Amino acid sequence: MNIFLNERKISLLNREPSSPGEKSLTGLFKSKKQIEGLFKKFDSQEEIPELILWSENEYETLRKKFISLFKRIEAAGGLVENERGELLFIYRFEHWDLPKGKIDARDGNAARAAAVREVGEETGLESLKTSQEMPATWHIYTHKNKQILKRTRWFKMLASSTQTLHPQTAEDILEVRWISAQELPAILPQTYASLRELLTPNS
Repeated sequence: MNIFLNERKISLLNREPSSPGEKSLTGLFKSKKQIEGLFKKFDSQEEIPELILWSENEYETLRKKFISLFKRIEAAGGLVENERGELLFIYRFEHWDLPKGKIDARDGNAARAAAVREVGEETGLESLKTSQEMPATWHIYTHKNKQILKRTRWFKMLASSTQTLHPQTAEDILEVRWISAQELPAILPQTYASLRELLTPNS
């Protein structure tokens, strides 16, 4: 399981890491207090590129204890493709992003319904067909001096390129654009690290 803090990665592993980076911070899981201390050290020292926490026998406990350190938010979004094989991106906060938003009561707390609603609201698309669920992404951010752990569940979607796109400016979205496979490498440096992992899973 990978969790991102800006451009830095936290890896939770069910085995001892084979070749951690020279500057990586690693720890065999012993207790919640221990992993909280390691995370605080990682968070405060930006020169550490990766935090690796692992346990062969208590991986699920490690995962649950780490997640419990944060307030959780559940979100859902879409990896939208058109008939030309182009992917739909939004431009917000100087990053190319995928449309997504919080799962809430409007969706019956259902991730797929939330993903369709958020893609429609943020991009103007009215006709969407959903297919398989993609791997979720996890990232940590700060809101009102509290660190939030957000899990975003992603769904593949299909939409026609003939539909008119409307950026949701009320949500600070400046542009909605179809991006071709040839254009994708140029915008990847302007996306978030968690999305790069989703978009280039084998890199």
